[in-house]
Amino acid sequence: MEDEFNIQTRLRFLKMRELIDDVSKKTVLDMGVGENAISNGLNIGKLITLDGFKHLKPTIVCDLNKDKIPLKSNAVDTVIAGELIEHMISPVSFLKKCNSVLKIGGEVIISTPNVASLKNRFRVLLGLMPEYCAMAREDGCEDFQTHVKDFNFGYLKKLLAVSGFEITGKKTNGIIFHSKKIWPLSLTPVSFGEILIVRAKKIKDV
Repeated sequence: MEDEFNIQTRLRFLKMRELIDDVSKKTVLDMGVGENAISNGLNIGKLITLDGFKHLKPTIVCDLNKDKIPLKSNAVDTVIAGELIEHMISPVSFLKKCNSVLKIGGEVIISTPNVASLKNRFRVLLGLMPEYCAMAREDGCEDFQTHVKDFNFGYLKKLLAVSGFEITGKKTNGIIFHSKKIWPLSLTPVSFGEILIVRAKKIKDV
């Protein structure tokens, strides 16, 4: 499982970075950076990092489930939010926070597990829960890392639209089983992939 997680993560990072335009003269906000930020290695004009854990030493420490992003409106050109929206109690509130700090025409790059992946469709047919879906922890210790919402492509697209965004790019990290891609990425519909990866442009303030 660890190897499979690693290949999923490597491919997710690769595909997210492919959706990030030239940011060499732009301000980028990378949120939920953890210990390995998606922005690492990119040529960025000004980078702002955000995380909920102080020990990770981000530029901004912020609990996005409770707090506003402490930046001025229209201050950022690009927001990166990898594997974050599924942890939000209110995804629309989260997307509106992204909208607030982005300039008109600015972009948000989002990735999130796909509850309707091809693998998950087979799991449900077998009476199993989808992988990475929102489930209570058996030890009862719910925390920031617990998933609280599930997404398929249509649902994510709808929430982005009501939050002032229009999808301009979409990718997936593929269909992975036992640490191997079982179908070529170029032939994998986004709606079947393990992870949904989208780029969305801010078209209006909300």
